[in-house]
Amino acid sequence: MRRLLLAAAVMLSGLALTACDSGAAGGRAAPPADYVADVGRANCVEARVVNEDGLAAFESGAASLREATAAGDRAAVEAAESDIRTGLTRWADTLVEMSGRPYAPANTLADGAATIQKIADPADDTPVEEARETLAHVGNKLRAACATDTK
Repeated sequence: MRRLLLAAAVMLSGLALTACDSGAAGGRAAPPADYVADVGRANCVEARVVNEDGLAAFESGAASLREATAAGDRAAVEAAESDIRTGLTRWADTLVEMSGRPYAPANTLADGAATIQKIADPADDTPVEEARETLAHVGNKLRAACATDTK
């Protein structure tokens, strides 16, 4: 009887070890490739929308800044600059948050956030046209990364 119990215990422990060993680190199977691609695409779509919204908000703020400057309204200029910086900071913060998601183009999102944060810094004196080009380049890099990450 003791041998029978010992044999059963050895068999059960062997089955348990086999069930836990899926070949991946930590005993977990890697997610299916379709799942990874779908999540990656969803992250990219969301990141592109966030990027487009951020760029549109920048464009709107830049237009307000131009109008305030043309009118010589110093208070409106300061308000427009503050609105632009607030929008840029929000945009960068969102990209930072997204860079921590699984199957997202993390490096591209983090680099884009760093670029946006630099422009948002009150000490930064990047001209509006140059900032616009730099911010558009962030979107170009994101599109390129998403084109390669989701195939």
